[in-house]
Amino acid sequence: MVQSRTEPDPQYWIGKGKDEELHQMLHSTGAGLVILDEELTPGHLRSLEARLKVKVIDRTALILDIFALHAQSREG
Repeated sequence: MVQSRTEPDPQYWIGKGKDEELHQMLHSTGAGLVILDEELTPGHLRSLEARLKVKVIDRTALILDIFALHAQSREG
């Protein structure tokens, strides 16, 4: 999904209409994860997870997870 906004919604980052659309799509398809191509605050992540009832991660968390999967040492 793509949404164009001039400013993020203070509670969910995405708008209320897009929130409803995403909620319906998630539960009709059985998806268990939402990845947003923005850097969200912890509050936005918690609000979206509570609303959507699935795990929500932002771009930064996805990148860190990918690096962690390919780490070869403890430091990695």
